[in-house]
Amino acid sequence: MVGTFDPNSKHTGGAEKLKNNGIEVVKDVLKEDAIRLNEIFFKNTIENKPFIALKIAATLDGKIATESGSSKWITSENSRKFVQKLRNKYDAILTSSTTVI
Repeated sequence: MVGTFDPNSKHTGGAEKLKNNGIEVVKDVLKEDAIRLNEIFFKNTIENKPFIALKIAATLDGKIATESGSSKWITSENSRKFVQKLRNKYDAILTSSTTVI
């Protein structure tokens, strides 16, 4: 079973080889899920562009800190745990020196 094929032209022909050797190949099994799972790879391979995600912590009214400038935690603990998992998917993170310090 194949969810989706590798868009890299150097890696084509595997399904045909299987078919030619009497192995049944079922295509597009959970195709949308497979594409979503590999979206970073597909963006880079097909468009030759980096996959960029924007993560921002803001209040419902669009603020990133209180009037006093306090902004230690405006997101929940679950959100902070999730963002750590998200960051692990990427090769680089752009942030401000204030955040790092």
